[in-house]
Amino acid sequence: MYYLNNKEFAIILILLIIIILQQYQIQKLTKKGTNTTFSNLNSSPTIQKSSPILLKSKNFFINLFTFTGRISRWRYFMTTILASPLPVIYIYYLESSPVTIFLGCKTLFDYIQTFLTLLLILLLTIIIISAKCRRWHDLGKSSNYIFANIFLSHLFIPYGFLFSEFIMLIVAGDDKTNKYGDPPDW
Repeated sequence: MYYLNNKEFAIILILLIIIILQQYQIQKLTKKGTNTTFSNLNSSPTIQKSSPILLKSKNFFINLFTFTGRISRWRYFMTTILASPLPVIYIYYLESSPVTIFLGCKTLFDYIQTFLTLLLILLLTIIIISAKCRRWHDLGKSSNYIFANIFLSHLFIPYGFLFSEFIMLIVAGDDKTNKYGDPPDW
């Protein structure tokens, strides 16, 4: 009988999460289906297909790195669920290899691998901090409230992190325009 090791299990788990989220997107789009609009009362209705949720924003990847504006609960959830496990899995993979991040590098490949790992961790950390700042903006608060997330995360490990994420995902944002911008579309 074949048993999965930890790496294989983690990869399969992430793939399952991505498949479930994609199925949710497809189901959400098919429920909305199509929008029927009448341009003229005498003409027949025209049907406009909805675009996929992640592609709704034309500058999706640019918006990952901005600290201004607002972000909805759903987009915050998608951003954190996709960005958070990647560095953990990558570091776990590196620790199982002969060269780890913080031990000595012996070849040029080791230096490149270490540099790319640190760059990946830095980029994903910026994406998560950006999402948290924009989520606080959606709640009508300054992005300085991100320090509350950091404080809770380090004060009551791991329950503080779960509590701060629970707050960010459950509390609804402002319905109207606030000083940080218009409400997010979705």
